[in-house]
Amino acid sequence: MKQDAKRLRLMNLIETLLRVTNKFQAELNRPHYFEALNETLYPAEIHMILTVGNRNGITVTQLADLVGITKGAVSQTVSKLEKKGLVNKDQDPDNTSRVLITLTTRGKAVYYAHEANHEERDKEVLDFLINLPDTGLLILENFFRLMETMVDRHIHSGDHGVKQ
Repeated sequence: MKQDAKRLRLMNLIETLLRVTNKFQAELNRPHYFEALNETLYPAEIHMILTVGNRNGITVTQLADLVGITKGAVSQTVSKLEKKGLVNKDQDPDNTSRVLITLTTRGKAVYYAHEANHEERDKEVLDFLINLPDTGLLILENFFRLMETMVDRHIHSGDHGVKQ
């Protein structure tokens, strides 16, 4: 009987995860207007700005690894952001074959505006996570690592159908 109750809770958890994933995916397609800059940006561009802002002076390869997309996709997005005056691409003084990506003043404005927006809108979730004991954070870290591994396995298996 306990197994049935636990199985039902797990099914509900998976359904919630799928629902949140679907909502998040829909949000990723919705552009955001930054009035102070008179600039419309897509979430992929915003998240690229956030990643660069968190690690100022980052390479395309590092960005691709962190964001989970190809180097080609990173290069395309970075080029768009450079044309919009949001990032700079500069030669790495320690390795002239590498390019470092940094935020411009306009890019920093997007970074700080987006961070402030998240702090305001996501306060409840952020407070919950900050107040979690280390063991709770460890459980979440392990869960998301396992989820990422599972998704990677599905992506790379080449089999996206259901086996009968």
